[in-house]
Amino acid sequence: MSHDPMSPTFPKPLVLEGVGEKLDLAHIPAAGATVEIAAYPGMSAGDVVRLNWLARAADATPYSYIESRDVLSSDINRPLRFVVPKNLLDRLAGGSLTLDYSVITARKAELTSPELVLKVTAG
Repeated sequence: MSHDPMSPTFPKPLVLEGVGEKLDLAHIPAAGATVEIAAYPGMSAGDVVRLNWLARAADATPYSYIESRDVLSSDINRPLRFVVPKNLLDRLAGGSLTLDYSVITARKAELTSPELVLKVTAG
């Protein structure tokens, strides 16, 4: 994570199915939850964006999910979307979810967004 004052500030990721600080499993479609990462300052083709999803089930069992994608020229100034499979979410009822994303720039600098923390409910 970079703390360089000259580094760009990235927005937090957004879980489209989340409301406030909660993610209700009853509102997750069969395909899974959609995480949207807004276009960030300095977004360039060749960047790699890595979604980091760390969760704890109600019994404190930890789970993680990581997915990366390359930024293409057609992605510039557009939000990026990741879909986290529903079967990974179902075990989290009563638990919590912390997610952020890292950007590895074409120049190999790595910068990390602020975290989004959600309480996971089951309807």
